[in-house]
Amino acid sequence: MTEEIKKEKNDIMENEEIKNKVNKEEADKNIEQKSQDISDKEDEKKEKDDINKDNKQEDKDIQNNEEKNVETDTKTEKKDDKLSDREELSGNDIFKEKCKLFRFDKKRNKVEQRGIGYIFISFVEEKKMYKITMVRDKIYKLGCNHFIEENMDLTAHQTAENTWMWQTRGDVCDDGIDDPSQTYIVKFNDEENYKDFKDKFEEAKQKNIEIINK
Repeated sequence: MTEEIKKEKNDIMENEEIKNKVNKEEADKNIEQKSQDISDKEDEKKEKDDINKDNKQEDKDIQNNEEKNVETDTKTEKKDDKLSDREELSGNDIFKEKCKLFRFDKKRNKVEQRGIGYIFISFVEEKKMYKITMVRDKIYKLGCNHFIEENMDLTAHQTAENTWMWQTRGDVCDDGIDDPSQTYIVKFNDEENYKDFKDKFEEAKQKNIEIINK
């Protein structure tokens, strides 16, 4: 009887030890999980802080670029007065606005940016015709330079807002591009200038057709 009681006590003690061991393992797991949760939250907070920091820096960079652009615009405006005396810009401007100009590079099969600057539709007294000319900021070279042809049409870009495309067979620029056949893409800052360019283009095109057919 005594042996049985002793064995039973030993079994109870072993069960208690097993139970305590299991409880300790569970407690350790809980502590480990909580530590991991805290670490994850700290990592998440750090990531958010880094994102906020990057966003603030990006906003600052944009603001700095806008301030630089304002200065550039002022310098360009002064420079345009001199360029207006050149043969390419002689005559009366019926359209003049800031834009981004692109061209399709046939050799590389890709669109490349020509530059930012003013685009003009002007009446050239010598030829009695209207032409499109774009002068690039900073380098003050021509981005495009051609008369408006009777078969030339503006096409709205399918994805970019306030953007027109057209093709010409008579472009002459001053930067070494010797192919007169070009596809140009012009993007304006707002819808008003976008629509006004179209109106003035069609007006100039019609008058050129009348001159050609005389």
